[in-house]
Amino acid sequence: MNRIVAISTLALALAARARPAAADRLTFDAVVDIALSDSPDLAIANVAVSAANTHLESTRALYWPRVSVDGNALMWGSDIAFDIPVPCADDPATPANECPMGVALQSVTVRDRVTANAKVTATQGITPLWVIAEMVDADEAAVAVAEAERATARLEVAYRAAEGYVRLLQAQAARSIAETGVAQLEAHLERARALHDGGVLERVDVMRIEAALAEARQRAIAAARGVGIARDALIFTLGLARDADVDIADDLPATPPPPPALDGGAVDDAAEHRPEVAATRQRVAQARAAARIEQLQRLPRVYAVATYQRTEGGGTFQAADDWFVGVTLQWDAWDWGHQRKRAAAAALDAERAKLAAARHRDRVRLEIARAAADARSAYGAVAVAAAGLTAAEEAFRIRRERFDAGALTATDLLDAETEVTRARLGYASARYDYYLALVALARATGRLPGPFVTGGK
Repeated sequence: MNRIVAISTLALALAARARPAAADRLTFDAVVDIALSDSPDLAIANVAVSAANTHLESTRALYWPRVSVDGNALMWGSDIAFDIPVPCADDPATPANECPMGVALQSVTVRDRVTANAKVTATQGITPLWVIAEMVDADEAAVAVAEAERATARLEVAYRAAEGYVRLLQAQAARSIAETGVAQLEAHLERARALHDGGVLERVDVMRIEAALAEARQRAIAAARGVGIARDALIFTLGLARDADVDIADDLPATPPPPPALDGGAVDDAAEHRPEVAATRQRVAQARAAARIEQLQRLPRVYAVATYQRTEGGGTFQAADDWFVGVTLQWDAWDWGHQRKRAAAAALDAERAKLAAARHRDRVRLEIARAAADARSAYGAVAVAAAGLTAAEEAFRIRRERFDAGALTATDLLDAETEVTRARLGYASARYDYYLALVALARATGRLPGPFVTGGK
């Protein structure tokens, strides 16, 4: 079977590569590399990973004491002061006439007209450290989710680029076959006219070939349009300018490699390799951390506090410098079940995430098994199409020789021409459909398409 595929593939490849290769023709790997190097989708995913890491760093900073600074400077309508009697003996410098009855009045300022206050407070959570630890776990899971989504985006970009490359090759092969058909019919028409002039063929035979040639030219025009559409789609996928001149080379293996064998265990391993599955596992971890956070929120919150305060203009009874240390406690002793129900809802969210992850993993296994079956079926179709092409080419050769000898009508020749064209298109479609199936299988197993399509070369 491989021998038939190799012979037919080589013949098709030689026809498809009739044009001289330009220096900048893109290979399969080059197309995928371009897509991965400058993809807007990957740029978005990279920003998401950076944002998740930054959020994680901000959460980790909550472990450390929080230092706050408060201050003010105020001008009041007036100061506050009052007089208090003091014994004159306490102040020998007081003149006797100002100290009747041995007592003098002394002004005491309670508050100056202009006051200023600055306070520095350091607060360290004690019981909140448990909550912060769970928040860090949740954010670490969020980072893992973002990284898995970036890996998913990378696979998707590579898949779309590889698919666009193969579809453009498929369109180019269809155009090449259509152009070959036109060239062959033109040669047949020239030969038919010569035979008609020699009295071997009737005019109606020449007219049939002329009609077939017109139809073949229409097919060639449609095939050329298909190439343009496929090229535009590839340019868009690669993120290039709309007027970019993109030319690709068919460097796919002449003999399509067999699809990788995936038994039950291999399917399970491939499913675990999918970044989407990894993302669902991390979402479960996120949900469980969120549930634990809601449970911890029901506990009292104890903080250690240290404060230093500087006051200006506070009067006689206010110390200019002061400080204190201690602990504070906050506890919502009764909230009508609000926090308890929030914790219960978070636990249900975690259970839902777990069930969804298991369901998604089963769906991925089914997707991989289906992609593997499609690849095996497409591989078998290549061999069948190759055998059909070999038979059609030989039948066409025999009929063309008989037509050139005047022993066959134009109708018989056109039937043979139609059969061989259909066989060529069928083989080209089968070959490229198989490569598309390999690309889809690589995507399903969570791997880049290169090793699958090239057979590990």
